[in-house]
Amino acid sequence: MNQKIKTWCEEKNFKIDKNLIYGKVKDVYFSITPAGNFTLFSFNMNCPSQNLESSIKEALKEKNKKIPRNMAIVKSINIPSNLIVIRVAFAMSRYKPEFLEDTIDTIINEAIKLGGAKNEKCIHCGKDTNNHVIFNQSIQTMCEDCVSNLDELNKNNQTSPTSYVTGLIGALIGAIVGGIPWVILLFNGWIVGVLAFIIGICSFTLYKFFKGPKSRVTANIIIYACSFISVVAWLIFVYGYTFMEAFNFEESFKLDYLFQDAVLPYFLRDLGVSLFIALLGLLGIHQKITTYTIPKTPKNVDL
Repeated sequence: MNQKIKTWCEEKNFKIDKNLIYGKVKDVYFSITPAGNFTLFSFNMNCPSQNLESSIKEALKEKNKKIPRNMAIVKSINIPSNLIVIRVAFAMSRYKPEFLEDTIDTIINEAIKLGGAKNEKCIHCGKDTNNHVIFNQSIQTMCEDCVSNLDELNKNNQTSPTSYVTGLIGALIGAIVGGIPWVILLFNGWIVGVLAFIIGICSFTLYKFFKGPKSRVTANIIIYACSFISVVAWLIFVYGYTFMEAFNFEESFKLDYLFQDAVLPYFLRDLGVSLFIALLGLLGIHQKITTYTIPKTPKNVDL
C-alpha cells in the first residue's frame, strides 16, 4: 500500500488493518482490499433493485471514459444478503486516492439511487444489530451471538496434529501428479521446465482439499518443499529412464551416474531451470495460500 493511500486514509479517518482499508461514507460501511491484480470493494448495504449490477457497471464505465487508464473495469458483482461485493480489474497499488474515493462515491450513490440503504441486520441470522466486524476480508454487520458462534466454530476447527499429516500427504500427492504433464513433455523433447509451474498449483490444491493446517508459515513450507521434491524426483526419474533405455534396460540405474562429468552439468542445468519455473508457479499462487490461511474469526471494529 503506497504512502499516498495511507495519508488519504488518515485524512478521511479511515482505518487500515494490514492490507484492508475500511471506513464509513454517507453512513455506509465499506472496505477495500487488494487481491492480486484485482481490487475488492465491499459495501455493507442492502438494495432491493434487480438493476443494481448493470447500473453500477454503467456508472463506472462512464467514469472510465472521463479518466482513462485510471479507473477500473468491473469484472464481477456479487450481492449476497445485505452486502455488495465488487471485483475490479485494477491493482489497488495503482490507484490514486482520488480515484478510490470517486469509485466509492459512485457505487454508493448508484445503490442509494435505486433504493439501497445501510445494512442494520446481521448478515447471518437477520437479527437487528449495529455490531460490525471484519470477516472474510470485508466489513460485515454481525450480531454478537453469530460472532460467538463463529468464534466457537473456529476454535473447534483449530489445527490438529492430524491436519499436518493430511496436509503433507495432500501436498505431496498434488506435487507428484502435477509433475506428470511436465515429464510427458520432457520425454517428447519440449523445453525443460515448461510445465513445472503447475506442480505448485496442484500441490496447493490437494493441500487445501486434504484440509492442511491453516498456518501461513506451515502451508508455505509444506507446499514449497513438496513441489521442489517433486521436481528433483521426477528429473532423476527422467535421467534414470533415459540411462536404462540407452542400455536396452539391461543395466540398472544408480545415482552415481548423475555425478559423472559428462552428465552432471546437464542435470544441474535442467534442475535449475525446472526449479526456477516451479518457483514462478508457486509465487503465482502466493495470494491464494495467504487467503486460505487467513483466520476465519470475526474481528470487532469501532468506527
